Amino acid sequence: MKKIQVLERAFAVLEMMAKGSGRVHTLSELIHASGLKAPTMVHILQTLVSLGYVEHLGRKKGYVLGSGVYALARGERYQDPLAAAKPYLEEFSLNTGEYIALSVLRDGQRIIVHHIRSTKSVQVDTPMQERETPYRSVSGRLLLASLPEALQRKHFRQYGLPGELWPEISSEADFVMELSSIRAQGKVISITNDLTSIAIPIRVKGAVIAALGVFLPSYRFKTEQRKAILSLLAHTAEKISDHFDERLDSNVSGTTDKPSTARSKMKDDKK
Repeated sequence: MKKIQVLERAFAVLEMMAKGSGRVHTLSELIHASGLKAPTMVHILQTLVSLGYVEHLGRKKGYVLGSGVYALARGERYQDPLAAAKPYLEEFSLNTGEYIALSVLRDGQRIIVHHIRSTKSVQVDTPMQERETPYRSVSGRLLLASLPEALQRKHFRQYGLPGELWPEISSEADFVMELSSIRAQGKVISITNDLTSIAIPIRVKGAVIAALGVFLPSYRFKTEQRKAILSLLAHTAEKISDHFDERLDSNVSGTTDKPSTARSKMKDDKK
């Protein structure tokens, strides 16, 4: 099968950057790792930047993966496959009777892909928007925390302070620090007198692609109930993640062209 060389090179560059866990890559580093000449690498990066798959942070800083890559992972690419998560949400609802939602981050907003309402007689009277600022919900904040710091800062500069939606944040430094803390904890639990909100990540091959969110009256989140809900929520997230990991493994094993092929050809071709 005839391959398109420029596409192989572009995807190989994205693969190299993805291995860096969101850190900044300099132009010289990418050139050295790829074996390509500088003009070729610059042209590839300029094209990826224009398409939104790479973000240029400045001539003296370097490049990070752009929002286009994360939109593919959390949005258009996974929109249909995420329908496979619905039975797991239904199982959680059947066992607890509590509200649960699966959300993604897309175009700067938290979007609910699937949700199941509480079947309890007493429910939280909070309007749920299918598309809203991620500042408003614990799921949105968790999804923001999964982004590289460069994209977190970009989001803050584009959308500004959360204001009363997240009063603890009064500066960009506060924003980044709080998201770093959320990322380290691996979940968000917010408890007030009336409402408890919980969010945990859905990971595919270690990368966060979505968030599971639960909210319920705080009086139903105590002692044994608390342990049971957290345990079942974690188990639900694990089953969803395993499902997509297995699905991805199945798709990869059915292909004949390995990613390493593109990288090795880049080394051989110095043009």
